[in-house]
Amino acid sequence: MTVKPVYSEAESRRWLAWLAGRMQQQGETVFLIERLQPDCLTNGRTLWIYGLLSRIAAATLVFSVFVTLLSLVIYASADPDTAWVSLLLAPILGPVVGLPVGTVLGLAVIARFERRPFWSLLAGILAAALLVGMLALLPLAATDFETAMGIAILIAPFAVLWIRRIHARTIDTDIRLTETLQFSWTTFRQRAFRFSWWFLLWWPLFLIQLIRALFAAYRTAPVARTAHPNEGIRRSVRNALAVTGTWALIGGVAGLTIALLGLLFGDLRAPDLLRFFIGGAAGLSLVGMFLGFTFGALDAVSHYTLRLVLFASGRMPLRYDAFLDHAAQNLGFLQRVGGGYMFIHRYLLEHFARMQAPEPDVRPELIAAEGVPAA
Repeated sequence: MTVKPVYSEAESRRWLAWLAGRMQQQGETVFLIERLQPDCLTNGRTLWIYGLLSRIAAATLVFSVFVTLLSLVIYASADPDTAWVSLLLAPILGPVVGLPVGTVLGLAVIARFERRPFWSLLAGILAAALLVGMLALLPLAATDFETAMGIAILIAPFAVLWIRRIHARTIDTDIRLTETLQFSWTTFRQRAFRFSWWFLLWWPLFLIQLIRALFAAYRTAPVARTAHPNEGIRRSVRNALAVTGTWALIGGVAGLTIALLGLLFGDLRAPDLLRFFIGGAAGLSLVGMFLGFTFGALDAVSHYTLRLVLFASGRMPLRYDAFLDHAAQNLGFLQRVGGGYMFIHRYLLEHFARMQAPEPDVRPELIAAEGVPAA
């Protein structure tokens, strides 16, 4: 039996007042949970907490996934003992390495939010250097120099472009939904071979151009109408997993094809087929990882971090969708419109907006005690 949450009158009034004030400020008639942006954090302290927490969480997740995929690549290179050690260390190395990188990246984002271009640029360059350095050092600690440098050369441009893309976000566009995602071959061909003569000068320049074309070829678009609350975030997560899975499948098929050719015309054996499949899938999953974090995953992390900070500052409950449903079904103040909510009358919105109180200080103990809210 599911126990419905009980909200006090004071809590309901405070949360509805904040919602009304937010909708009035943005000129909205329908409120969508997934459209929340950090510009709703009017207190400078809460903005700093959001900037640091969101980027530390993202960097921790990136490095945890990276070490896990790296373990599979090492396994495919016939070093299972080292692979198991790396796999077991992934939950530890992710936070340890992600904390400094995420902190510097968070400072860069905060400086951009506060319109300090010089400090934002400086912190962004330092974050990119730290990220690339860590991505190169982690393989070097677990495998030979040639393999580590090969992984670093492949991943470094993706890491730098990922940093550049998330660094370009502003306080009102920090969370960019990936509700639909399509790949344009036309855009990829045009961008990839625009300066193909670079290859004749120095092949890494051509590789960078290919990677830039790859990022540009993915196109996102909003959905005209949603049916469920927070549907945009769920769609973003699905698209992030889909793009990562697609690259994993491409890598697995490529590795399996190479192994089959080696089996038919070389000295490979049947057991090598699985190794090549795992190695290929994990190798290109490293590419898909940065694409997935660019298109959907980072936005989901930032969205739930923002909601956690808003909860800690007393602006909303953890299960915000449950409260909004309660306000619509039991209190009668709101009306459900697809995946969004609106006040039943404009005068009611204005009434609650006038009740909005100044933003209280964040309670850090709540952030440490509670998990990320579920939609």
